[in-house]
Amino acid sequence: MNIVGNLWVDKYRPKKLSELVLPDSYREDFEICIKNKEIGNLLLYGPPGSGKTAIGQIIASKNGIIKNQDNLLFINGSAKESRGIGYIDSVVEPYCKYPPSGDDKYKIVFIDEIDNSTPDNIKSLRGITEKYSKYVRFIFTCNYVSKIPDFLHSRTQSYEFKQMPIEFVINYCKNILEKEEIKFEEKDLKYIVESLYPDIRKIVNCLQKNSLTKTLRIGKDSVL
Repeated sequence: MNIVGNLWVDKYRPKKLSELVLPDSYREDFEICIKNKEIGNLLLYGPPGSGKTAIGQIIASKNGIIKNQDNLLFINGSAKESRGIGYIDSVVEPYCKYPPSGDDKYKIVFIDEIDNSTPDNIKSLRGITEKYSKYVRFIFTCNYVSKIPDFLHSRTQSYEFKQMPIEFVINYCKNILEKEEIKFEEKDLKYIVESLYPDIRKIVNCLQKNSLTKTLRIGKDSVL
């Protein structure tokens, strides 16, 4: 099994809205957004594993509102190299200066976990979101919305995400194991899910780590 080149968390990330549990009003909003290829600045917040990043990636994909991936800048707001103001000045603003390529209406700057960025980094976005509003849209995700200043709230459409139901997570993981032809005991699968819930990424990574022999095995140190 090629762990590096075949990460389950990426391979089985939801690609369509229909693959996620969403409130009806959210689903309707996002479906209209995708149908019309129109988007405002978005702030998606809630606990880990609630589907924020998945929704953002669906919107900013060929199944969403842009076709040309050159029109997407994805940033890990937790990474050391991108969480400071220097990154905004040297990477984000230069990217925003030029209109989108191809037939896309917008470029998208997707900052995941922006609540882990420095305060100066976040403040610097105030002017950029306004200056390039004609053809650049921003998608922000965060776990702790209390860390997001008022000016960013006022410049975004906010959506709060809740934890995915544990039954959904168990069935989602069961589907992955079956597609990967992994033998497993349901009690072992439930043990991993219940131990790491609600962090779906951590759950899926744990399943892959413990399935190298094509059989799901758990031990004292399996669930970390």
